[in-house]
Amino acid sequence: MDDTSSTLTGLPFFWLGDTHWRFAKESWDASNKPGWSSQFRGTVDRRVEQGFNVYQSNILSFGGGWESPEVWVNGATYGKLNVTYFQAVLDPRMAYVADAGLVNALG
Repeated sequence: MDDTSSTLTGLPFFWLGDTHWRFAKESWDASNKPGWSSQFRGTVDRRVEQGFNVYQSNILSFGGGWESPEVWVNGATYGKLNVTYFQAVLDPRMAYVADAGLVNALG
């Protein structure tokens, strides 16, 4: 065991977060905000610039939730989860948030 394995134990963590309600729905490669190439990535980058350390993510997006047809295979609500949707849409977003140095709090 190296010297750094327990260096974070017991240290306080000040949770400074913001909730991204449209986490799964905002555009990855377009934006309605001048100067931003991505609505999603621009929002994450802005929160990092503002000093946030937690990114609360509404993974099924505000207004659609578990009733969103893309979440389910063949759109059959509360049937079989569409793993491809989660891999294609949510995984890259989760990775972007983590790579930005933010703790992702799922909601």
